[in-house]
Amino acid sequence: MRRSSALVAGAGMALFMVACERTPDVTAPGRALATPASAAIVDQTNERDVPWTVEEQNPCSGDNVIITGSTHFVMHFMFDGNLGYHIDTRSSSKGTGIGVPSFGTYKVDETISYSEQNPEGDQFVVRQEERLLILAPKKADNYIRHMIFKFSSDPSGAPTVDFERSYTKCVG
Repeated sequence: MRRSSALVAGAGMALFMVACERTPDVTAPGRALATPASAAIVDQTNERDVPWTVEEQNPCSGDNVIITGSTHFVMHFMFDGNLGYHIDTRSSSKGTGIGVPSFGTYKVDETISYSEQNPEGDQFVVRQEERLLILAPKKADNYIRHMIFKFSSDPSGAPTVDFERSYTKCVG
């Protein structure tokens, strides 16, 4: 899927899922919840399934493929007791589509993981990985895209890692 649409969709789902409050009441009547100062003050996991339809071009065959599928999102968000936050999101998308002009059937499988660790202060680590596999009617037209991005800084805010590696290829 297009990188920008995946990032926008992921950010939108992250905002939507953080706003969703589904935590059970963990205190019994008359009993206070005791937590140490370093314990998480918010620890929330949300899951959603989102159906979608998108048109993509397979660069290996030249087909425009109209794909219908579903994405399963899992997001874990935590504010720690030291003024930091931690986000871990994973999405798994599966779908099928018809290519034009070939009218062949395609299968799509994509996973995206994103994590952000931001403890107290200016230090942070952001990492994202995407794996896309488009299985075409002919093996020679199968398409793979893999992308890894990582950026981090030290406690003073100075960048320590800036890494991006990606590739696309036709396989078969």
